[in-house]
Amino acid sequence: MIGNRYTVYSNAKVNLFFQILNKFPDGYHNVHTLMQSVNLTDILKFEFYPCQNLTVELNLTNNYGSFPLDNNNLIVKAILAFIDLTKLVFNFKIRISVTKNIPIGAGLGGGSSNCAATLQLLNNIVKNPLSYDKLIILAKELGADVPFNLNGGLQFGHHFGDQLIDISNYFFDYHMVLLKPAKLNIQTAWAYAEFDKYDNDNLAKNIKRNSDYLNALDRNDYQRFYRYLKNSFEKVVFKTYPDLKELYQAVLKLNPDVAHLTGSGSCIYAIFTDKDRVDKFKDAISAKFPDLLMWSVQPVKFGNNIILVD
Repeated sequence: MIGNRYTVYSNAKVNLFFQILNKFPDGYHNVHTLMQSVNLTDILKFEFYPCQNLTVELNLTNNYGSFPLDNNNLIVKAILAFIDLTKLVFNFKIRISVTKNIPIGAGLGGGSSNCAATLQLLNNIVKNPLSYDKLIILAKELGADVPFNLNGGLQFGHHFGDQLIDISNYFFDYHMVLLKPAKLNIQTAWAYAEFDKYDNDNLAKNIKRNSDYLNALDRNDYQRFYRYLKNSFEKVVFKTYPDLKELYQAVLKLNPDVAHLTGSGSCIYAIFTDKDRVDKFKDAISAKFPDLLMWSVQPVKFGNNIILVD
């Protein structure tokens, strides 16, 4: 029996490193990445009402830019794809209210997280007709980042970023600041297209193996781990957006443990072991970039959290 109301907390994702290895014949890219869930969270409230036919009503509770409210939204796509695959008769009106906190076009995977949370909720409330393996397959069809968000935590991603290796046993705590220019959104498709214009014959040089990262974490040698982190998109994104490059250089001058673009941007992350340095860092950056959006976050061991309201 489906309850009436559910609240889902849908976490953001940070690419601690992102390396493009090569390009497949079909035009897609082979990547190597390490993804971490963080506690910057969208809130999705689902209400189910009996109805003769399935209808979906999507609302945004706060003003958050170009968030689609039609069938182009990944939440709606997830509902329709789940019902199509399971062949369930779903005679409900589903009203979904979304409070967006994860910025759009920032490389933080908010849409993919919302999509994964919706799949998890639907599968849960109808008694898990899809096995985890089938849920992963469906998630891959909806987007490369969606499978990661089914579990979240700390995971390597290969291929399109959708072939995952969970390394949550290597989870460690730190303090992270996310920084985003308020009016800058970057489309991932554009970033890949720009990247392809460069001479990328030596992409696979100096690629670290998973074992390199894990060996550093095994020894609690976080400084060595941080030195391995990089992002292939930085060269094209910073060339096109010099103001973002200026922000990144200002961040580095304040000596975080490590800082990089996350995904294709436009968000930059900075990591600090020492919590006392975070406020000083934010004050210094705010003084130079007063219109900047910033969030203090921490890594978490899960992707989403579902609560039955009644």
